[in-house]
Amino acid sequence: MDEPTPNPTPPTSIGAYAIERELTPQRTYLAAASDGRQVVLKILDSDCLLDGQLHPSVRERLARVRELAEKNVANLHGVERDGGYTFLVWDYVPGTTFADASASELPHRELLQLSRELVLLVESLHAGGIVHGAISGGNVIVDPNRRLRLTHISPLLYADPRHDAQAVMALLERTIAARREDELPLGQALASAREGNASLRELSGLLAGVSEVRGGPVATPQHDARQEARLRRRALLGAALVAGVGLVAFATINWYVNHPRGAPPAPLSSQAPAQRESSTTAPSPPRGPVQE
Repeated sequence: MDEPTPNPTPPTSIGAYAIERELTPQRTYLAAASDGRQVVLKILDSDCLLDGQLHPSVRERLARVRELAEKNVANLHGVERDGGYTFLVWDYVPGTTFADASASELPHRELLQLSRELVLLVESLHAGGIVHGAISGGNVIVDPNRRLRLTHISPLLYADPRHDAQAVMALLERTIAARREDELPLGQALASAREGNASLRELSGLLAGVSEVRGGPVATPQHDARQEARLRRRALLGAALVAGVGLVAFATINWYVNHPRGAPPAPLSSQAPAQRESSTTAPSPPRGPVQE
């Protein structure tokens, strides 16, 4: 199947979707579905098709991608056709692209945290047997809750995790170069990873190390709420323990005051003389001749 003929004017609709704006020339569009929700339409290359139909291997890969919505990956609704187009329908993830977020005045500590989240997220895909294949600054979104989301996993048959590892490293290095922060901990961690040919898991450990050096992970709104709840529970538990100890102490003192001990026995020297005499044996009379 031939690819769509280049057209400088974006279409107003594709299938049942009304185009709102073009995201990537002739390839990606932000559109509105009939129920009003926003979606992203991604035009498939001819490499994904076989005799005008979706290639079986691509179909199998996309079926696995649709199961990843629980892993902070944008939901893939399916594949549709309209005239000369075969396209993917993705959920639209509002927020800021990683490229824009990192180019802003984002604090370095928060950039460290987002970078590590990206590495962990890509590694979790690999653990599930999926290679993203299209990691870029525009396909990584920081949503309004400051949560990292991956979008637009490639339908092509990428199988080598090193492809993603190199893309992640390149993205982070471009970020550092744009911010001119090569000498800061994130730049040093990336340099160490490059020098040692580190895996994503090892890079995650390096980023965790520099995060701890700089004061620990960044607190997100959800983290703040959980931390506040934990502090409240600990305060209530502490108050309960203090109150319990106080009640036990009060009860002990009250029992001691209201239950005096018996008088101690009198010492031997204070006994009556009669008692002492009765308790002793009378002396025997002396033996010998009696004088008259």
